[in-house]
Amino acid sequence: MGYEINTTWKRMRKDDIERLNQIIDDEYSIELEIGRKLTIMKTFEKLLERELEELNFDLIGKFMTYHKWEWAVYEPNCNYRVPNKSDMIRCIKKDLFEPSLFAIIEQGETHCSPSTGGFALDMGITGESTNENNFFLSVHFDIAHYNTELL
Repeated sequence: MGYEINTTWKRMRKDDIERLNQIIDDEYSIELEIGRKLTIMKTFEKLLERELEELNFDLIGKFMTYHKWEWAVYEPNCNYRVPNKSDMIRCIKKDLFEPSLFAIIEQGETHCSPSTGGFALDMGITGESTNENNFFLSVHFDIAHYNTELL
């Protein structure tokens, strides 16, 4: 996985690059990094499950039905309808949670707050990722900006 020594510039720095490759390819360091990422992933997944248990999907569904708030739902063709609970959970996980988790784990972000379809997710780490108390995640359904004049 290390750097190839395939150019004149790299050949001139061969010894340094070989030392760097030993560090990059060190199995122990790789396993530590994977372990750190797995801890972050599992901690956020646990927080998300707690949030999903707390959300009142029945009330959200009633509000969406009353206001004819439809989503484009692909199953396998595109249909416009009020989403059911599993549609909402799928949206939260796939459209909000997973991209945010990727940004935190792989891109080094410390805070993400995407929203779509009325749902807003707020998640991040306020300190060391080794302490679960430094993690936060919340999900809510935002009707504060809903414009009833569009009906």
